[in-house]
Amino acid sequence: MTRNMSEVNPIKILIGFTIPMILENIFQQIYNTTYAIIVGKYIGENDLYDNQ
Repeated sequence: MTRNMSEVNPIKILIGFTIPMILENIFQQIYNTTYAIIVGKYIGENDLYDNQ
């Protein structure tokens, strides 16, 4: 099923693209925070953020 995007309200198209991107960003932040907490317990907080 194809849809002609020129016949659809542009706001609906933008919302259709932005909602999945926002959800993906939220899940990515949750993953990164959880990873930092778990890894930080094993290697230590100072080593987690040390780039040397």
